[in-house]
Amino acid sequence: MGYGAIGSRVARILRGFGAQVLVADPFVHAHDVSPAEVTDLADLMRRSTFVTVHARATPETEGLISRQMIDLMPAGGVLVNCARGSLVDYDAGCDALDSGKLFGAAFDVFPREPIPAGSRLLTTPNIVMTPHLAGASKQTAFNAASIVASEVAAFLAGRPLAHCANPQVLSHLH
Repeated sequence: MGYGAIGSRVARILRGFGAQVLVADPFVHAHDVSPAEVTDLADLMRRSTFVTVHARATPETEGLISRQMIDLMPAGGVLVNCARGSLVDYDAGCDALDSGKLFGAAFDVFPREPIPAGSRLLTTPNIVMTPHLAGASKQTAFNAASIVASEVAAFLAGRPLAHCANPQVLSHLH
């Protein structure tokens, strides 16, 4: 769910393992994701044993992976959230794990960070957790710094930005 820079890379890696990849992202079209298939979120959840979440946190995406969406997943599924904690209903995820509906979950982000001592996330079985650094490496930090430097140079030279989330704002700066 989500086909930006990270979601598209995850899709490419999964295809390398022979996975059929479904994409739910309102900002992409079928020609953008070929050979993956674009569908809506409910259909993706119904058809996917393994769901990875890679969307931005916005008012529209808050709680997007709700109890209703998790209930649509096939029995024995796995839910992975490396995006933002606000996107997933973690209580519903824990309930699905406790009942056996989900086989497992992997979370790199949480509704509250750090995780409170009494959180169900700490006692629910079959959850793998990392402290929001699953993709962190020296190379990642170098790449991020290089991208920022390139974008600043492009902006100062008046060239279009490759990684601007809100390009409409640029017209107000001149």
